[in-house]
Amino acid sequence: MKKQERDDLRDHLMQWDVQLERDPATSRHVLNRIAADRVHREPWARPPSVVTYLLVAGIAAIVTLGVVFISGERTRARLLQDNQYQLIIDPVTRADLHRDDVYEDRLLEQLAWMQSRLDLSREQFMQLVDLHRNYTDTFNGLYQELVSLEAEYEHFEVLRKNDQMVDFIALYDVLNSRKQAENQAHDLSRELISRVSAILTPSQKTAYLSLIKPDLKPNA
Repeated sequence: MKKQERDDLRDHLMQWDVQLERDPATSRHVLNRIAADRVHREPWARPPSVVTYLLVAGIAAIVTLGVVFISGERTRARLLQDNQYQLIIDPVTRADLHRDDVYEDRLLEQLAWMQSRLDLSREQFMQLVDLHRNYTDTFNGLYQELVSLEAEYEHFEVLRKNDQMVDFIALYDVLNSRKQAENQAHDLSRELISRVSAILTPSQKTAYLSLIKPDLKPNA
């Protein structure tokens, strides 16, 4: 190559400026490579795969059990708060709340929940269904009677508040009839609760009685 050609080539190379595209992830790639080399050189720094798997599985199991427990407790709290089972077995509570919508779907719903909650056998569940159904008509009749007596009492209250004449003998009869109906309802409720308790094991009975108002629990 002639001198002039060499000089021209040198000048051309000196003027050559190549613009490279910058990779924004270069730093991350470098750090990952350093970490990989460290694990390769220092096996103690590598997390055991079995331990990692067990740790993840354990956390998943705890989360699952927690969700199931919270869901069950929320269901129980809702049932207790809304007096759902109490409405079915206690016409007095039902009349106080003026609830007409407790049978038949709600009965099956409550008993299905109790089957799961109390871990009832199939035989126990069928016995409870038949037992509760045997009281349905009587409880419904007492509920209607209590609602009617309450309406009569309210009528006397309206008269009193408006300073109108009140037939106190008739009022006494209404109050006495209501008291008798309430006593009859509570006696039947306690009777049903006792018969249900007799079907259950001791642990099931304890859980069952937690659904019952204290004044309706049978004497120990």
